[in-house]
Amino acid sequence: MFKRTLMSLLTAAMLFTPAALSFADTVDYSLDVLDNGSFKIQTATSNDVRVFVSKGDEKALYTLKEDAQLPLQFGNGIYNVTVYEKINGRFKLIDEETIPLDLEDSKTVYLNPVQNVNFNEDMAAIKKARELTENLTSQAEKIEAIHQFVISHVAYDYQKARTVTGAYVPSVEGTFEIGSGICYDYASLMAGMLRSVGVPTKVSVGYVGTVYHAWNEIHLEATDEWITVDATQDAIYHKYGLPVSLSKTSDMYQVKVTY
Repeated sequence: MFKRTLMSLLTAAMLFTPAALSFADTVDYSLDVLDNGSFKIQTATSNDVRVFVSKGDEKALYTLKEDAQLPLQFGNGIYNVTVYEKINGRFKLIDEETIPLDLEDSKTVYLNPVQNVNFNEDMAAIKKARELTENLTSQAEKIEAIHQFVISHVAYDYQKARTVTGAYVPSVEGTFEIGSGICYDYASLMAGMLRSVGVPTKVSVGYVGTVYHAWNEIHLEATDEWITVDATQDAIYHKYGLPVSLSKTSDMYQVKVTY
């Protein structure tokens, strides 16, 4: 439901440097959010910058938008970070680092803001999440309230779906304010609102059949399981008065990466 641009970049072997997180003053890192399962990165360049975050065979590619907080979502271990800048029409390696992660609870990654699910307490979307859930006691009630709000508040933007590029980064606040978006926008808004009230929520990107798509996986504390939730589909069903089921059949959804 949204297009992507595939790009193949060569990643290099990296030297573990636990403290000296700077490379020729080109890229700066901060690990003050490492306990949240993420790190901060910024560059001084105004050029197009892409960041690979990988551990073993798992990897995620980001288009760096100004100062960013990126997740370490592949479990504990040593992560490789490689940074590429577009110079004279070609992407060139400008930095490489390794970052160690050792979390007590892997769900922590999905409770905090990152570039693809960027939120803070001052945003109208987050204030709305607080308002919707302030008198609710169970996690299930909170999930239902926010899910119902998102599918009734956000309309699918077919024009945007036809024109969006692979470098697109969703905006939690933008989707909330505009009230329309593509699947990536639905998933990011759902994740931001749910994370802000303490519900671990993933943005998952991959395929439903042959369609490239984005959706959510939400952790249920009562059963200690992740369920698949597709707010984009649910919003369309809701619009036409069709029955909506919160949890979807997970084997229909082929995950490529989560944020």
